[in-house]
Amino acid sequence: MSLQSLFSYLIFLTLSYLIGSLPFSQWIALSKGCDLRKVGSGNVGATNVYRVLGLRYAVFAGLLDAMKGFLPVFSARFIFFPNSEIFAILVGFAAMFGHISSPFMNFKGGKGVATGAGAFLGLDPGALTVGFIVWFMTLKGTKIMSLASIFGASSVLIYEILIGSIYLKVVSLIAFLIILYRHRDNIKRLLRGEELRLK
Repeated sequence: MSLQSLFSYLIFLTLSYLIGSLPFSQWIALSKGCDLRKVGSGNVGATNVYRVLGLRYAVFAGLLDAMKGFLPVFSARFIFFPNSEIFAILVGFAAMFGHISSPFMNFKGGKGVATGAGAFLGLDPGALTVGFIVWFMTLKGTKIMSLASIFGASSVLIYEILIGSIYLKVVSLIAFLIILYRHRDNIKRLLRGEELRLK
């Protein structure tokens, strides 16, 4: 690998991280006069936008968060670095990490579900479709977003274990573990029967 190629990779990863770090949910909330860190669950993600501002704004925020993962991965895989699935995976993680640890939010952020889903849409649309169906059905049946997110991520992992490439098996496992960790407080509340349900 030439120095120029290495520099190109590093620049693209940095840009992907910065794109992922854009706190769209918080910006949407601020435009309506509220700080997500101080209302609802205190989380700066689309779910809290739903609790505070309603469905329309939450869907908009969720789509923007998903695009933060999708656009960098799609651009890397099909435009700028079309022969490197591994690099596209790294780009997805960079965007997801940006969402979780944003320099615009003092290196805090959301749970990474929507941005991770967007990244998987660019990596493996079939897996993301399965994950979305499981997520939607779980959310519809329980009204518990954290449970739906965990089940959706676990279904993506199972899908990749069954038919995915070795790289996608690894990335889906890592993404699942990240999502579990980011939901650790939610899991404790689930076990106590205290997790919030969406109205």
